[in-house]
Amino acid sequence: MTADPGEFPEERLKPETLFERLSEGLCLVTANNRLSRILHGQYVQWRARRGDRQWPRPDILAWDDWIDRLWDSGALENDDRCGAVPGAHQLRALWLDVLRGDELAARQLRPESLATALMQARARLSDWAVATDHPAWRGEARDNHVAFRRWKRDFDARCRRDGWLAPEDRAPRLAEAAHNGRLALAGPIALLGFDELNPVQERLIDGLKSAGSSVSRLAFPAAGGAALLWRADDPRDELGRMARWVRYWFEREPDARIAVVVPDLEQRQDDIERVLREVLLPGPTPPDSAETPWNVSLGRPLIRAPMVAIGLRLLRLARPRVGIRDLGEMLRSPFLAEAGEEWSHRAVLERLLRDRYPKTIELRELVYRAGERRRYTSEGEELPETEREARPWNCPAIHRCALELQRFERETRDRRLPSDWARAFDSLLSSLGWAQDQQEGADNADWPIKRAWQEALRDLASLDATSGPITRDEANRSLEQLCRDRLHRPEGPPARIQVLGPYEVCGLRFDHLWVLGLHSDNWPRAARPDPFIPLALQREAGMPRSSPDRELTIAKTVTRRLLETAGDTVLSYPGLLDGEPTLASPLFSGPEIETGQQPAAWSGESWREAVFRAEGPRIEVLAMPSPCREAPLGGSSLLRRQALCPFRAFARNRLDAEGLETPVEGIDPRLHGSLAHRTLEGFWRETRDHAGLAGLDDEALQSRVRAHAEKSIEEERGLRARPAIRQVEQDRLV
Repeated sequence: MTADPGEFPEERLKPETLFERLSEGLCLVTANNRLSRILHGQYVQWRARRGDRQWPRPDILAWDDWIDRLWDSGALENDDRCGAVPGAHQLRALWLDVLRGDELAARQLRPESLATALMQARARLSDWAVATDHPAWRGEARDNHVAFRRWKRDFDARCRRDGWLAPEDRAPRLAEAAHNGRLALAGPIALLGFDELNPVQERLIDGLKSAGSSVSRLAFPAAGGAALLWRADDPRDELGRMARWVRYWFEREPDARIAVVVPDLEQRQDDIERVLREVLLPGPTPPDSAETPWNVSLGRPLIRAPMVAIGLRLLRLARPRVGIRDLGEMLRSPFLAEAGEEWSHRAVLERLLRDRYPKTIELRELVYRAGERRRYTSEGEELPETEREARPWNCPAIHRCALELQRFERETRDRRLPSDWARAFDSLLSSLGWAQDQQEGADNADWPIKRAWQEALRDLASLDATSGPITRDEANRSLEQLCRDRLHRPEGPPARIQVLGPYEVCGLRFDHLWVLGLHSDNWPRAARPDPFIPLALQREAGMPRSSPDRELTIAKTVTRRLLETAGDTVLSYPGLLDGEPTLASPLFSGPEIETGQQPAAWSGESWREAVFRAEGPRIEVLAMPSPCREAPLGGSSLLRRQALCPFRAFARNRLDAEGLETPVEGIDPRLHGSLAHRTLEGFWRETRDHAGLAGLDDEALQSRVRAHAEKSIEEERGLRARPAIRQVEQDRLV
């Protein structure tokens, strides 16, 4: 069960009083990292307003960081049960090793995802003190909870054998030490931002208090202001009005702290940032993330950063056969060496590869094409080496990159430790000129991303402790998973506008607050029990998301916190969602909530609205481009394109703008027609006329046609590495 707030009452105090205590040595433990970062920034501002020039760093830590410090302080160094604590990535590697030896787990398509879910389930078991010897764990071998219990047993055995201690096992050990008098802390400790304490947290705090430590629970005074419930037409109307409300207060009160709270922030993050950018930073060119006046608590996976995505793609290209589309992304990337100098030649090279080759090609073909020069004159005479001109698709930098990829592929077919792969990957990308312009500097928005990439490589190297030698493909997959798990947040000064989830608001105070999406289907949140823990045990322990009643209790607490957070609060919900009417959450129906009014909003026009409401366009006499040829090509397709889309018809027929070909696995009709044309051309050059044709018997005719078909196919480089397709095409031609 969770701690009863009545047994551990809160002390309400102003931020200035809290900062005074921090300056006197108080250790403040917060519920999450975001609260600790915001309070640290406010403490710095408080110090600066007082005129202080220097001061010690305040002791503000999130709960997990505080546990790290307690454990690393050596308080339990004489405990023979203590072991090395793996990091999150090492922990996943241990779980993956357990899953590889299990027949049921070996059938999973994404064992990494399963390992992450098992990590979370075991942590919940520990935090909520759920025993694994309860009869509820019994069942069929294929049941999720039965399989998890078996995997957990194997994981625990592996940890005991190799001297590991799972991170979630530290808090129970610390709580036991505190109750036994082996853990006492000097100086006062305060908790801030905790709506509830799980059993392990409660036991640790009780142990510290019984050992003589001073532990208190703090909260800021309620803001005590007006709250308005507003019904929007639909989600789009709700987002638009929210953004205008944000700009209204952002301009009206330059020092105001503004927050936007979104229950389903993970799903709506892109839409929210897009609308904020359109209203707060209008214009055709989006600014760098570090320059935006808002900050989103939910970071983005590092793998979604374009620079990192192309780096991972480059590593995947180090194989004998590569995909044309993967090559195309490499050729179009601005993060590769000499991208600005060769961009037009790389565009021609991509078109050549799409026109001449199937979906995948050998890497040596890229080497040849990127360095290709004209060898013969129009008459078929071979040119001297010094007179051979570069082809339009000749790209020296890509040629060098392809050679490096070839070399790397040949030299890395063995198994290596993850740290060796981290060094090899870093060396390869450096030799390819990847992100070579991204250097440290205040005006370089991509530098923090490159630094996060380097941290991901260090995480890969750290897997030596839990993994043996692995293959190149396994190292690639591990690095991709590390980049998928690492959340990147743009660096910059503290933003006045904060975009948060509802559970991150506890302990914070703002001047203006808008809470989105508060319809009855979205708040309270739906229950979502852990599939690996018996449901009865989850509900008995009071675990979050275990039942609708539990979610209702949490939602009521969070709702109360939301209404205390700001002096001006807007609560909104869409009247229609996917065409169906919705109702407001019943949790926002008290007498303290007003209805029927419109929230404040910026009354200016967005740049799109300004364009639409401007005066009509001025019509000037423009000279129509002259046709490129006297008779346009296309036949009846000219009329069909014009009927479908006049703009595309103009671009295609008058400007000769064509899309890139989509590679196919077999022989596309254009290549087949080209081969047939070359075969017939060679045949008639040798046969000359009808008399020559009449002089051939059936066997000689068949032999001559086959010889020219073989020559035409031999000249097509894209078919040289595909003997089966070559034979099929030759038989078709003959």
